[in-house]
Amino acid sequence: MLLSMPVMTLCVAALLAGAGAVFAFSRRVPAALITFAALMVARLSCMTALDGEALWFWGAAALIAAGIGYLEPSPAPRACRIYTVAGALAGAFVGLVAGTSTWVIVASAAGAALGYLAYSRTPGGIASGAAMRWSALAGLGLPAVVNFSMLMLIFAQLL
Repeated sequence: MLLSMPVMTLCVAALLAGAGAVFAFSRRVPAALITFAALMVARLSCMTALDGEALWFWGAAALIAAGIGYLEPSPAPRACRIYTVAGALAGAFVGLVAGTSTWVIVASAAGAALGYLAYSRTPGGIASGAAMRWSALAGLGLPAVVNFSMLMLIFAQLL
């Protein structure tokens, strides 16, 4: 039995979205570009209501987020990345419950900031001077906010 084309594209979009969520915790892979590919595949399924302007916006945001990830001068400790990215993920879920894409972005940014602040209060964060390096928050937080905002946009469209 063959699956119809929209179902196959939605499955591919779901796989790409899952990969984007997993790779957000890795520094080496630009997860926002993977998630943008998932957004494009979801758009090809014709089961989402994304317009061209939104796709241009998220494409530019994904490119900026990928560029910021590569321009980071010294990589943050792994624990800092985990705290910040997990905070952005939790914030994006909270924003999804609120129901609008604006709340997803705002809550994801707040979650990333709170995750970074939580890391800066741990013994490892105090030793690395994380409280003084707010540029690391931008280098970690912005790509995570873009990535998880696109993920929640995909899931909101498909639900």
